[in-house]
Parts: sequence; structure tokens; C-alpha cells
Amino acid sequence: MKKTLLASAVTLATLTTGTFAADTTPQIDSAAALAQRLDSMPQVYGNVQLAWVYSEADKNILSDNGDVEFFEGSTVSGLEDNGSTIGLTHEHEISPGLEAFMKIELDGIDGDDKAKGRGRIKLDEAYIGLKGDFGQVWVGSDDSAYERLIDGIKQYYEIVVFNTGTVYNTGEGDLLQYTSPSFSGLTLHGAVELDGSFEDADGNDVGGENPYQLGVQYADHQFSLAVAMDSNDSSNAGNTYGVRGAFQMGDLELSALYSTTTDVRDDYGLMAIYSMGANTFAASYEFSTPDGDGEDTSVISLQALHSFSDNLYVYTELYFVTSDEEGFIDINPDDADNSLVETGADATHLALGAVYAF
Repeated sequence: MKKTLLASAVTLATLTTGTFAADTTPQIDSAAALAQRLDSMPQVYGNVQLAWVYSEADKNILSDNGDVEFFEGSTVSGLEDNGSTIGLTHEHEISPGLEAFMKIELDGIDGDDKAKGRGRIKLDEAYIGLKGDFGQVWVGSDDSAYERLIDGIKQYYEIVVFNTGTVYNTGEGDLLQYTSPSFSGLTLHGAVELDGSFEDADGNDVGGENPYQLGVQYADHQFSLAVAMDSNDSSNAGNTYGVRGAFQMGDLELSALYSTTTDVRDDYGLMAIYSMGANTFAASYEFSTPDGDGEDTSVISLQALHSFSDNLYVYTELYFVTSDEEGFIDINPDDADNSLVETGADATHLALGAVYAF
């Protein structure tokens, strides 16, 4: 039961009882205190995400207890948990114009398998922060600035493992992030990974690279444009630079992105999203080309989504992947059998899924 409904029920019951009492003030005060206490409690949220995924490629791989076998033209399918989560959020006013907030989110629930779900839950996000007229600053584990500003095509889909996405190596953990207030639609973004450091037995400094991200975004009610970079200091890759723009025309949204990582690869993407009542349709094209060794990869993604209510929606996603590069996608990391699909060939992936969120 929602907190407001519970508070109303308690208040109504107290007032009704108080009708027959000589003094209703204590009961009213008690009900008001209870309502205030309920309003100060953390908000609980979560979701159950299940999907049936079917994959077919020119070459697939079957992993069975560490033994690898290849099958020409074989398929992989199965019911998977697609990232079910549960979490808590809370915020409160410290002083006029200054609020504190927190979030903690757990995933790894493995809703498709009762036995494997036990003891495998892990932390996904956890942070605390402050917000006010200065913007907001927070520290902990959260999506990075580059992911939010640039990597929008991959992050839009439910089954994200088949999209090429973009390259950015500053992690989601140990992040100190800042977002400025809006200056007539313009916002500034920054993130730094607070890496620990130590001296090894030979006296050499280890760690402490502190990779960072910077970004700026302009947005109004129809148009948005974001530019961002990632220093990638925690890896051997050079800097990553990206730009993404989106334009809203009524129920239709068009967007495009470009991201380049020095000496690694360039990524391009186009996307269209059309909303029609309770239905949403999306289509995108992604193209990735490496700077050195490796082959080009392209992905065409299609999605049809229907919302039954504010809490429940179902979707169908279809992916067409073309790549000559040898490699594998793990569609179920927790299952050693029938879980890896080779990317070094033309591949088709179909997903039918449902999400219940509260």
C-alpha cells in the first residue's frame, strides 16, 4: 500500500474514533506525526525483467563445462532474466535550498532460475549526494556522464548486448560526479573516478590514474545536443570524444551520434522513435569501424513496445548483426550451457520480453 494511502487511512480511523472522545487533539497530532514519519521513509522500487531470446548465426559455440564445440548454422535460445532489480531512494531537506539524496540498487536476481538466484544478488548502483541552486554533486556507483550524454542508442534497448554502443572506459564505480544547473538550457557535466593507489614491493606507484569525463549539453523542448569526452586513463586506449543530437517532432524523435576513441575505433549511430498511444516503435542503425586490426560491424535494431499500464509493458526486439570479426556474445553469463553466440558472422537475434516495474 502506498504511504499516502496508509497515512490517509490511519488519519481517517483516528478522526472517526475521536468523534466519540472528549478531546480529539492527541489523536489528530498522533496521526499527523505518523503521516510525517511515513513521508520521510525511503521509497522502495524495483522491477522483474524476463525475456525469451533466440539467436541464429552462421557459426555458434556451445560451452559445456569448459569444453568448447563449434556448430555450423546452429541456434541458441532460452528464457533469461534481463536485469531485474530492487532498490531504495531517499531525499530530505537539510536547509532551505539544499537537499541530500541517496540511492542503492541491487541486481543479479536471476528471476528465471530459483536456485541460481540465491546468493548471487550484487550491487548495481549506490551513491549519496547534495543538490541545490549550485546543481548537484554525488559520489559512489552510478551511470557515468558519457553513458548518459552520448551512448543513448545502446542504452535505449532492453537487450543491450547485441548493440555496438560506444567506447568509454571510465568505470561506474568510485565516481564523483557533478551536474550544473541549467543556464537557459545549457548544463555542464563532469565525473572523475577516484582510484586508490599504493606502492608495490619495488617502490613503484600502482593505481591512482583518476580517469575523468567532461560534457556539455544544450536542451530545449524540441532539440538537444551533447558533446562529451572520456580520458580513458584506466586503460591503454586514447581519449574518447563523442557528440549526440536529438530532435523531437511531435510523436517522432530522431537522433544521431558519433564517437571516436583514439587508436581504437569509430562509432556511428542513427535512431528513430515513434510514440503512438500505449505503443512505441524504435529503429536504429549502428556502424563500428576499428582503427587497427579487426573488421567493421553493423547492427540494425528494431523494437515494438506496448504498455498495458504504468507498471507493466511487453516488447519485441529484433537485431541483425553483420561482422567478419571473430568473437562471442554471452547472452547468459550465469549459464555455462548454450550461452555464447559467435559474432564473427551474420547473426539474427529475436527477443520477446516483459517488464513489471513498481
